[in-house]
Amino acid sequence: MSAADDRGYVKMANLYSNYQKLLERVNEGDVENSKLLRKPLNVQSGKEDGHQGGVRYRPGDAAYQVLRTWVLDAANLKKAGVK
Repeated sequence: MSAADDRGYVKMANLYSNYQKLLERVNEGDVENSKLLRKPLNVQSGKEDGHQGGVRYRPGDAAYQVLRTWVLDAANLKKAGVK
């Protein structure tokens, strides 16, 4: 993932690349088991890569619900073939 520069900007190509990487973490066949939703809840199966940094959100948190809505919408777009 490409981070923002020191002024908070991300180049368009990097922004699109970040978006594509996020889409790879959306499981359109089983949305609730998408990596993008599991990691912030610290749901671990032992197969996940990256940090094991603990719970970031609880399922009822407003911020988690925003993320979940984005993942549900992204899954629907992937099913429809939209990238």
